[in-house]
Amino acid sequence: MVDQERKIDLFDEGTMIVGLDECNHGRYPEFFVAAASNTLQDGFPLTPMKLNKRRVRKPSPLSSMGLRKYTFLEVIDGDYGRIRPKENFIGTVATSLIHESIGPDLDQLILFIDGTISTKQMCHTKDMLADYTPLKKTQIHITGGPKYDEIYPIVNLADSIANSLWKMRGEENSRREKHRRDFLRD
Repeated sequence: MVDQERKIDLFDEGTMIVGLDECNHGRYPEFFVAAASNTLQDGFPLTPMKLNKRRVRKPSPLSSMGLRKYTFLEVIDGDYGRIRPKENFIGTVATSLIHESIGPDLDQLILFIDGTISTKQMCHTKDMLADYTPLKKTQIHITGGPKYDEIYPIVNLADSIANSLWKMRGEENSRREKHRRDFLRD
């Protein structure tokens, strides 16, 4: 068991921990963010502790990323209708966000998704990731559930970034654009 007080950082270049969350769900624009880390502690659940959702955060989560990285998709009206069946949407979003970050030396991907995800959605996400990356399905581990942004640090970070991006929408920022991704074709 890891002593949360000592803040042990277990760094593993062969493992990528990814948190996926969105902001402004059901309204447009909607931002999906994948935050990625090789620090295993970012994937340890902090229950019974609960992480605060950082809605008013100074400094911005983007200024304290450390070795973590992020990518984002801006979803606009009509994007949900382009991906059929509807159940494939989260898999297409996840793969669009992280496929370019996965190199041939990665041993495993651990993906935490905030929100309920069905077995069918998990399988589709795994299939897409295996198609677009060097990883085999056995190297991809996906879990999802409500309130993951309050349990897993990496999902909490994705939530904070999504909220920050939503608040900055419409502002010109060339540094942010390098993190933007487009939808893959399913």
